[in-house]
Amino acid sequence: PIAYPVALSKPKQLKSLILVATFLENPRPFLLKFIPSSRVLALPIPTILSRIFFLGFSVKTKVIELFNKAIKTVSPSVIQYRLKEITQLKPSSQKVKLKTTYIQASNDKLVPSKSLQDWQKVCDEIDIFTVKGEHFILQANSIRCAEVVTEAVRLITRTRSE
Repeated sequence: PIAYPVALSKPKQLKSLILVATFLENPRPFLLKFIPSSRVLALPIPTILSRIFFLGFSVKTKVIELFNKAIKTVSPSVIQYRLKEITQLKPSSQKVKLKTTYIQASNDKLVPSKSLQDWQKVCDEIDIFTVKGEHFILQANSIRCAEVVTEAVRLITRTRSE
């Protein structure tokens, strides 16, 4: 998570946070104990796993193809490093004093609802929008997510002008 430490540093340009299917602590400690090797991560992701864990069954095949193409551009060692970093996250209780919007994927198998509860503990003002779909919700349900982001920006802009 990058947004949390940035928000805590209080840059004056930062007016709000929009978080998407994210976490403050390791969301799946048991699962991530067994981080696959970079060789395993280099293998193509079977379409069925992409649908179950990442994008869902309602997305078009073209979205799956684009997802797989994008994943192939990331070095397996980078993915392995990022997964390892997730396992080392520690709980924090420092408060974020910004209006926050959290987009939660309704069927997220990677980031459980407990992760949202962690954000609720540290954010003074948080609006939650549950959007139908899997973990990569911005890709899986882009239209609904764009509506949520537009509304969040509209509310922040309106609040600042009052």
